[in-house]
Amino acid sequence: MAKFAFVVLAAVLSFAAVSHALTAEGEERRPVWPIEKMQGVHPRLHVTAARLQELRRLVKEDATYAGLFEPVKKKADKAAADGPTKYIVDDKWSGKEQLWQREVGETIPELAMAYLMTGDAKYFDAAQAWMIESLDYETWGLEPFEGNDLAAGHQLYGIALAYDWLWNDLDEVIRQAIAEKLTKRARFMYNVADTKEAYWADSYLQNHLWVNITGLAACGFALYGEVEEAGKWIALPLEKYKVTFGLLPADGSSFEGVPYWGYGVEYMLKFMDLARPLLGEDFYKGSEFWKNTSYFRIYSSLPPSLWARKNNLMSFGDSPRWDWYGPDYILRRLAAEYRDPYAQGFANEVDDAKVNAHIAAFLNVLWYDPTVEAKGTKDLPAFKHFEDLGLAFMRSDWSGNETVCAFKCGPHIGKHALSMLSEDPGSGHVHPDEGAFQIMAYGDWLIVDDGYAQKWTEYQNTLLVNGVGQEGEGYDWFRGDVLCKEKRGAKILRAESSDEIDFVIGDATGAYKKAAGLKKFVRSVFYLKPAAWVIVDEVEAEEPSKFEFYYHGEYPFEKAGYNLWRLSGKKAALDFVMLLPRGASGEILKQELKGIGGEKKPEALATLKISNGQTATKAVFLNVLCARPAESKEAFSPELVETKEGAFLTVKTPGQAARKFRLVLERSDPAEPVLDHIKTE
Repeated sequence: MAKFAFVVLAAVLSFAAVSHALTAEGEERRPVWPIEKMQGVHPRLHVTAARLQELRRLVKEDATYAGLFEPVKKKADKAAADGPTKYIVDDKWSGKEQLWQREVGETIPELAMAYLMTGDAKYFDAAQAWMIESLDYETWGLEPFEGNDLAAGHQLYGIALAYDWLWNDLDEVIRQAIAEKLTKRARFMYNVADTKEAYWADSYLQNHLWVNITGLAACGFALYGEVEEAGKWIALPLEKYKVTFGLLPADGSSFEGVPYWGYGVEYMLKFMDLARPLLGEDFYKGSEFWKNTSYFRIYSSLPPSLWARKNNLMSFGDSPRWDWYGPDYILRRLAAEYRDPYAQGFANEVDDAKVNAHIAAFLNVLWYDPTVEAKGTKDLPAFKHFEDLGLAFMRSDWSGNETVCAFKCGPHIGKHALSMLSEDPGSGHVHPDEGAFQIMAYGDWLIVDDGYAQKWTEYQNTLLVNGVGQEGEGYDWFRGDVLCKEKRGAKILRAESSDEIDFVIGDATGAYKKAAGLKKFVRSVFYLKPAAWVIVDEVEAEEPSKFEFYYHGEYPFEKAGYNLWRLSGKKAALDFVMLLPRGASGEILKQELKGIGGEKKPEALATLKISNGQTATKAVFLNVLCARPAESKEAFSPELVETKEGAFLTVKTPGQAARKFRLVLERSDPAEPVLDHIKTE
């Protein structure tokens, strides 16, 4: 299935530290893993008996640990009272994947931990009942997902963990029955992954692979020494993870967006946390990705004063505006490993604000390290460029009420992975959004992303050429094979920050379909702090073309004057002034969005479409945006004046002195700023 470069990558990474070896006679043998010496010893997944004893004491005596345990107990109390979820074929939401079963797999470890921390038999009885009920479900997902995808991955992990943790207390007959049924489920998952019958088997950078092989590995760790093939269930995930870890970007970013980042990272960390003591494999050591990935979540944050459970982060890709998993326990694990005070501090902040997702709350108890200092974000730089993904965050400060802008312009899977692969590694959740940006200011969303929808360039805050958009669009799931095969995509040419102005220059040309005939699309975003933006788009096509730029608002756009549009929110307003090209037009639309499966989404997207009046092979679009508090009446009137000495832009924003720039269109290097800031004393 994989092309030559992909095969070579997998072979090299697997051979370098392979989990299987061959004898001279060709018979399979395994290296000696530390788990070999733990046969018959339980618990061994994530904790030892000694560590459990220490955690019991801490939960009783230490206020912080008691607070971390409280959500675990709360979930366990409800699960014990409700009893195990009964099997249903269709929950009217998750379809053939039967994703309702994920919650079953997530609940079982909480019950097991509640028992281990308190000794209360009601939690033991409930955990046992939930395990048996789950294993007796008629299906774990319906065809084509039966037993081979997320419903199975979650339940394999949850049951394996509880089986190990409760091993010493389980009745021998019941324990054997659980082991037999779990073995049957794990064996099936192994076979579809090993034969690559599962569609995700080579999706090395996608969450489905990570969830499913972590569930499989957990079964291997729990049943090692009891089931002959358990070693295979460990070795295959280990081999696949070594490929994945070789592809992760140094900047810590994720092309799947923050909610899927949390989902995938949680399961990778679970595997890593098992692999170090049980296999002697340390995937934290020397990894720039794991050292830096906390900052992908931190910088994606909205101003903390605005945090709500379903409104706390910037969204790119298939993403709502909130976390699905964590991020508290994820950040605490990384804080502990890298002694990172900002990860520790941010975990505390999301806990205090009650905006995290308590999906695996038991991990907070396991992964918290009280010896790591906690620091707030105020000491971090306000500007952050994730160079591999081509994602830049520009913010006014870290006051908690700041303005935030995000600009994306990079390879769909990041520079590092694109350089290594000739076939797409699972980019279905990517959007055709290169050159797009988002803005939040004065407590309101203003320029926004389309969220979880079908993949269309016109849903993004970027360009269409004669109605043609970016490669990979037009489907429920993004298709990046062409981009990987041809080694092309967008890129950020330059990104710089200063006290007064940040700017990012992105070249999105390589992201577009060849049918667009696009020769150049360079977008420059100048952020004039605290709340104004100059957007300069330089475009060129092979034939006279219509260039259409889409801008999407949280609220409707209204015509407010000549070449002026206004977006009025509950707390803030945004003025949008079009200065170039002369004769360009603006059109206010309500775009109907298609969701996954093609159904119409309930809410239309407020849209402003800017396009050239007459077709042209080349054009420059210059727009100035200014945000202000909704009640502010101060005038905003940017001006572009053309003289013999050149074209000059003056921007006067509320509460700021006028800022003046020279427009520099003729320059040999597109990485040089198209606006030259003329500083005055």
